[in-house]
Amino acid sequence: MSQWTDKRHQRFADDLERMGYEIRDYGGRWGYEGPAVVCSKGELQDVLRATDVRVVWDELGKGLIVYPDDTRRIREAKEAYDFNSVLKQKFGIEWASEADRSGGNPS
Repeated sequence: MSQWTDKRHQRFADDLERMGYEIRDYGGRWGYEGPAVVCSKGELQDVLRATDVRVVWDELGKGLIVYPDDTRRIREAKEAYDFNSVLKQKFGIEWASEADRSGGNPS
């Protein structure tokens, strides 16, 4: 069995390996890194029934590549490490808003 540090990734990999799918490393949309399976469009329902992990899929030639949905985690990580956070953490400054730079009235 494959080994993944993220529990959802591990559950997805275990579930699909039990069903006979080959697990592969995949770097997908939104910065996803983790397990995935390749299937035909006709097999998608079988993959969805094989695991309770929420998944997304991308078209891959005539088939699909299916992997755990990490969009919330990735979005939260990006929001937590936005440009202003970096400026504040590294340099102790904050980027002025457009209103501040143009002399607009602060609220």
